[in-house]
Amino acid sequence: TVRLRTESDRLLRAVASDFVTRSVENADEGIYEAMERVGQLHACRSVGLWEINDETGATRRLGWMADGIDDSEAPPGRVEVDNPALEFAKTIETAKSFESPAEHWGDYTDTARFLCVAPIREDGEVVGLFSSETFRESVSTEMWNESERLGDLTVQEDLFASLSVLVRQLWKRLDADRALGIE
Repeated sequence: TVRLRTESDRLLRAVASDFVTRSVENADEGIYEAMERVGQLHACRSVGLWEINDETGATRRLGWMADGIDDSEAPPGRVEVDNPALEFAKTIETAKSFESPAEHWGDYTDTARFLCVAPIREDGEVVGLFSSETFRESVSTEMWNESERLGDLTVQEDLFASLSVLVRQLWKRLDADRALGIE
């Protein structure tokens, strides 16, 4: 867990430094690269950036998938507004890991998944989410004791909380750049 915390801190500093120099035209590339690094560091199955609309639900804006996961196994591109995992995610203050039962996902999967989500807020409203997905079996392996597993999930939650703030700051800066005609 100490190694993971150190690596997460390094990753966060690198992402913050990278985001400072991103232009409007390559901002999504920078966010994708950050998601890929987070996914690899935390052995995620997928990492996504979601836009939230209170009337239509959530739409995946960007998504990274681990090697070996094909498009047929990808998370859904949309989540309905009444999805229990989405409803719960919108109530989280910073970031949280939780198990989402298979029945929350309809035909998408018959396997429970472990999610880590961090809301992205604008004026107090949740406008987006960072999320990672790991199938339950890979979270409860024999290699981890309970303390290590909880420590690793806490590190991931902290990293996701910080990334959601960085993405919101990046979006604000890019909005200002657009208003000034800077591309």
